[in-house]
Amino acid sequence: MISKYLRKSNLRSNMDNLNSFENIISSISDTWGLETNKNTTDFYTVDDYFSEEEIFNIIHLSKKLPKTNGSISSDNIVNSEIRISDVSWVPVNNISDWIYKKITGLIHQVNEDFYEYDLVLTEKFQFTVYKANASSMYKKHLDCGSTFVPGMDRKLSMVLQLSDPEEYTGGDLVLHMRQTPTIIEKKKGRIVFFPSHVLHEVTPVTSGTRMSLVGWISGPRLK
Repeated sequence: MISKYLRKSNLRSNMDNLNSFENIISSISDTWGLETNKNTTDFYTVDDYFSEEEIFNIIHLSKKLPKTNGSISSDNIVNSEIRISDVSWVPVNNISDWIYKKITGLIHQVNEDFYEYDLVLTEKFQFTVYKANASSMYKKHLDCGSTFVPGMDRKLSMVLQLSDPEEYTGGDLVLHMRQTPTIIEKKKGRIVFFPSHVLHEVTPVTSGTRMSLVGWISGPRLK
């Protein structure tokens, strides 16, 4: 007996082709899309969003903040075999709020155009300094995971390059998204966004000093 559903569709004609082994195993794609996704790239860069004066002010403010060794976890574990850098946390107050406000606008724009993540907050920005005389680097790692806010996970990472490329060598931001790593081109003022689950690293700084402002944007925990 033929199902009424087969009579009303072309499914029956497709089933007739099952006598061919090639037809059974052939596939026009390795995936099946559930819906259209705007995210056409794994990372996204924005140039010249901050002026030279604004970058100077970010650096000037950040250098006045308390400094500590860069850790590799939310428990502030320091491991010099994985990471060597100096970090300062940019407080949220009436001196720094212009930075947060300006970057927030960009986060909304980039997320709407490319990622469409459910985002709620950003952690305090981290001013990070890598120095050649300290053999600074940060080996391959992930940013994703729990934040300081219960029920939230990091979903989108951001790096703002504050140093001129002529001021240092090495210190490349490398994204390991596929077999061939992606090295982000160095440019002062360039902002790079990428999903927090992307494996990445900062290669050793071999001369000079590399400064950056790093942010993690979070949303409700994935279920």
